[in-house]
Amino acid sequence: MASIRDLTETGQAFLLGTFFAIVISIPAGILMGKNRLIDELLLPWVNVFLSAPLTALVPVLMVLFGFWLKIIVITTSSFAIRIIILNARARVKQINPSLVEMTQYFGASQWDTLVKIYFWAALPEILSGVRIGFIRAVKGVLDF
Repeated sequence: MASIRDLTETGQAFLLGTFFAIVISIPAGILMGKNRLIDELLLPWVNVFLSAPLTALVPVLMVLFGFWLKIIVITTSSFAIRIIILNARARVKQINPSLVEMTQYFGASQWDTLVKIYFWAALPEILSGVRIGFIRAVKGVLDF
C-alpha cells in the first residue's frame, strides 16, 4: 500500500514534469510560429512524436532513465509538451501581421513584440494546450 510520502513524491514529480513541459513548449511553439526556419526544423520531430504511441516508449524510457521519480518527470513532460507546442504555434501563425508591423513602427524592441503581441495573442490557445497536455500527461502516467 502506498504511503503519503510516496504519493507526495509522485505528485511533486508529476507537477515538475508539467512545469518543464510548459517552460519548454511555450517558447518553442511561439518561436516555431514566428520563425519559418525553426518551424521547418522542429515541426517534423514534433509531428513524429505526436503520432508515436508514447505508452510503448515508456519501457524504453525506464531502461534509459531508471525506475524512480525521474521517469515520471520525463514521461509527464513528453506527454504534455507536444500538444502545447502545436497549439502555441498554430495561434502565433494566425496573428495579424499588421499588429507586428505596428509595434515596429512605434519602436518596440523584438522582446517587447514577442511578449506583448505574440505571447498575449496566443495565450488562450496556450492555456488550452496546457489543459489538454495536462490531461494527456495524467492519462499517460496512469497507463503505465
